[in-house]
Amino acid sequence: MDLSDEKVKKIVDEIFKKIENSNSIDDLKKIRNDLDFIPQKNRMKIVDYPKIEFSISPNEIKELKEKGLISKENIFTENITTKIKNPIAKILYSIAWKNGDLTKLKHIIKGILDTENDNEPSKAFVFHQFGKYLTKSDFEPIIDQHVLRSFSIKITNSQKDIQDFRALDEINNKNKYLIYEYKDWLKSKELKRIRKYHYYIDIILFELGKTIKKK
Repeated sequence: MDLSDEKVKKIVDEIFKKIENSNSIDDLKKIRNDLDFIPQKNRMKIVDYPKIEFSISPNEIKELKEKGLISKENIFTENITTKIKNPIAKILYSIAWKNGDLTKLKHIIKGILDTENDNEPSKAFVFHQFGKYLTKSDFEPIIDQHVLRSFSIKITNSQKDIQDFRALDEINNKNKYLIYEYKDWLKSKELKRIRKYHYYIDIILFELGKTIKKK
């Protein structure tokens, strides 16, 4: 979709205003359903990303380390496949193995453990924050480039910044400050009255961010 920077800024501001004025999950769902300008290809498929109801605590990670399932480097130990007994765990491990994603685990585990000390990552910001989200601690959302692209345009009125943010395609040390500003926004009084709202806001901002991206 070919939108001008001025039009994008107007759309983003209007959507954030609606989010901030929401009082329920149903309100957030309606906002998403009303975004008829978003093409189907940019819609998040709920079947692919259903809401995660479980949580993972730092203590659970420490227990896995004590059992020799996770190494001190925060990755699976070499003999992990001889110890997995649960069929669901076997299937999910196999998918991660086939996709070459096993080493990404260390960034997620680091995020889970860092909820106790609030350490700042030096890379892999998306996976690190996802680990924090999995602890289900307050105001630890899922983030990615699309969510932050939407949020970054909300917080600026600079034409140059809007152009730059629309082209944002990775989260790095230069723009990681957006993660913390986004979390602060989520803590705002207007949003705290809606319980378990992070997931639904993430969907809205993900779809919006994909649509307004300028290549």
